[in-house]
Amino acid sequence: MNGSRRRPEMPAFARCIGIDYSGAETPHSSLKGLRVYQADRASSPEEVAPPPSPRRYWTRRGIAEWLVARLAEDVPTLVGKSTHAGIPWLLYLRRQLGELVHFWPFDGWQIPAGRSAVAEVYPALWKHAYAVNGRTADQHDAYSVAAWLRQADVDGPLARFLNPELTRSQRTVAGIEGWILGVG
Repeated sequence: MNGSRRRPEMPAFARCIGIDYSGAETPHSSLKGLRVYQADRASSPEEVAPPPSPRRYWTRRGIAEWLVARLAEDVPTLVGKSTHAGIPWLLYLRRQLGELVHFWPFDGWQIPAGRSAVAEVYPALWKHAYAVNGRTADQHDAYSVAAWLRQADVDGPLARFLNPELTRSQRTVAGIEGWILGVG
């Protein structure tokens, strides 16, 4: 083709969110370990502060409510969480958002164009690729997730990680038990 290189596909997501999650205490507990970072296609991740309240840090409930508001916007968003929060949290998001959100890989390996998605991630896969720059460990985990998701989407390899090479048996098991985005 006239020696031209194949151009990477356009990024699938306009926004990437990294969440470092904690299952400690109760859904209403303000926890230092709960951190949220957000990036768009053109900018590095920035920390998202919890909504104004007497509590200093995010609560699990607060993150869920904030995330519902973000995912309800007409902005294709990829959310990477350090752990899937469990059935009640996923059920809350599903009930609030219906088909607006795709739970990868449970809803399928292919995320429909224009749809937002939530995926389980393992920050240790990427945190060493980014300078800490004074962030706490929890902040850096959330930052690294948002940064990697953004970079992988903009540069092109995200599509490969969303559809890893697995056997039919592995896909069946992963469709029930889940899969870590970025593995394989």
